[in-house]
Amino acid sequence: MGLRYYDREGKPIDMDRWAELFASMEYKRVAQHWVRGWMISTVWLGLDHNFGWGDCPPLIFETMIFAPGDATDDERSRCDERQDRYGSEKAALDGHWRAVDWLCKQLGYSRADLTAPVDAEERWDASLEELLGDA
Repeated sequence: MGLRYYDREGKPIDMDRWAELFASMEYKRVAQHWVRGWMISTVWLGLDHNFGWGDCPPLIFETMIFAPGDATDDERSRCDERQDRYGSEKAALDGHWRAVDWLCKQLGYSRADLTAPVDAEERWDASLEELLGDA
């Protein structure tokens, strides 16, 4: 079958075009929000993660949740790296907000705790530095 690549509109593209688009964080990022240190990230993958099985549409978007360094073991086991995949950008955006609401419910937060991704990359880098320490 081989790998199949798609742009954000779901149109087939070749691997070279996919690599060019995938190199752009601006193109890849669909939505990203923070809830008290937890990151909810929705991105375009461009590679069909359905891998051609059945009559399902190509799954080319993904939402994942990432725990902050101070998350408890219980919170991590319930919420960290939760993942959902989608076939369209609209479905991915809808799924992103479902993930935000799900995480808020799991952790007892509300959307009032939501932080827009204005400084998301800086916050993510800071979180990585905290995890890595002086390594």
